[in-house]
Amino acid sequence: MKLHDAIAASDTARDEGRELELILNELLAEHRQILTLVQAHREAISQADTAAIRTCVEQHGAALQRVQSIEKRRLELVSRVVQDMRQRGEPVRGQPTLTQIAARTAEPWRDRTVKLAHQLREVMQRVAREQGVVRAASESLLSHIDGLMKQVAQRLSHAGTYSGRGMVAPGRGQVVSGLDMTH
Repeated sequence: MKLHDAIAASDTARDEGRELELILNELLAEHRQILTLVQAHREAISQADTAAIRTCVEQHGAALQRVQSIEKRRLELVSRVVQDMRQRGEPVRGQPTLTQIAARTAEPWRDRTVKLAHQLREVMQRVAREQGVVRAASESLLSHIDGLMKQVAQRLSHAGTYSGRGMVAPGRGQVVSGLDMTH
């Protein structure tokens, strides 16, 4: 019976290794694509290229949908791994990380999946940093445009109905207007 359990365990570890390697490769490819898109988004913002910004946002959304689909498969794998660990009497605390799952897979997948998990983490950290830069650039651009719009509104307000912040300020003054209907 123990030999049968050992064979079943090795088959399970081999299957987990194959599936995990596939999932990690797909996640890594998508996150590398997202990193490229975030960098293109940053460039589009610096050039105020609204068409390129729109394209980046649309492609980013599509990539995130693909990641979500892969993540669903990853969560299913994690669930199976946790169930298998419990059946074997192994201690389970919380949800194991990809690196922890990779470390329990059979060779030759163990080394490859552990490396892929580390690469994925590094790319995800780069994406997070770049997205922070894009967020700051977007906020700066929006603030600049908002300031310009307020200045334009102030200068065009001959009646003085706009406040110093470019907002409509009722009661700021009497508006005198006329319309010549004789011509």
